[in-house]
Amino acid sequence: MADPSLPGIRVSQQTVHDQASGMANGSLPPGASSDGATDGGSPSEVPSLPGWSALGPVPTHSKADEWRFVLRAVNIASWSSIAPDGTIYLMVPSAMRARAARELDEYEVEQHERRTRPTTRDVPLHPYSWWGVAAVALMMAFFLVTGPLQDRSVWFQHGIADTNQILAGAVEQTVTALTLHTDAAHVLGNAMVGGLFLTAVHRRYGAGLGTFVVIGAGAVGNLLNAMSYGHDHRSLGASTAVMAALGVLASAQFVRNQRERPGFKTMLAWAPVAGGLALLGTFGAAPHSDLRAHGFGFLAGFLLGFLPALAFRRRTTPLPAWARIAFGLATIALICGSWAVAFLVPPA
Repeated sequence: MADPSLPGIRVSQQTVHDQASGMANGSLPPGASSDGATDGGSPSEVPSLPGWSALGPVPTHSKADEWRFVLRAVNIASWSSIAPDGTIYLMVPSAMRARAARELDEYEVEQHERRTRPTTRDVPLHPYSWWGVAAVALMMAFFLVTGPLQDRSVWFQHGIADTNQILAGAVEQTVTALTLHTDAAHVLGNAMVGGLFLTAVHRRYGAGLGTFVVIGAGAVGNLLNAMSYGHDHRSLGASTAVMAALGVLASAQFVRNQRERPGFKTMLAWAPVAGGLALLGTFGAAPHSDLRAHGFGFLAGFLLGFLPALAFRRRTTPLPAWARIAFGLATIALICGSWAVAFLVPPA
């Protein structure tokens, strides 16, 4: 039902039955000139042609073009016609008159709601955060401790994600593997991209909760990866967590779109997911990388990211300091605890 405050779309009652057979859909009917005006005009104000009905009056030529674009999107032929008194009408096939009027009515209602809806800026709860930089600095510092993979240090012997061991119960490796890197180029690449994504997550949820969700999603991604391979596969690197951070951001924007625009078109509502997948293909498809682990990391981040996204969708203030500290300590406990288990508990 159209909003009564909107300018109504009046369907002309002066329609005639279709007497022109074989007329091509979308072509100008006989009697219509190239500028859209009917040749010779009609004694009536409302244009009339066999098989066509008039919608309007249309206030401006630009509005007529706008309505024609809307009708073209739903496969309804239309063209502009100017009555002898200069009034603009939109001509549509008589058989589609009711549908065309309904489509335009719904379009105008949607445009009215969009214009009158209060606009809100997407301002993160934490405008500035350097914790993402601190996190990647720690990651690079830890690489100086472990060394590259070719050194075969004790860290790699206990912490690399080994599918056989993970499926046998060594789930701590899903976390420890996130902190290990093959070489300097590997850790530097993850630091550069991960710093960007992790900082964006921190700005939305704070450093404590943001890092906890990203590390947890990265671990779930490694677990799913191990289950996918089944046996005889080894992986390492923070890239699974980096892609998880990207998934968290995609779910956050998805939830925000649904909150701000409940009538959002499906294609636009899923745009954050499409954008995330595009970035996944850009940053996660490097040669010699574990593409499957990256995909599972993004999926885990997107699904687990709904929990904070839904919890924060109407929140206007950051979490209290005690909660932020608690999540930060939980993240440290998760990483350090996983390494403790990896060294103290022998693999099955």
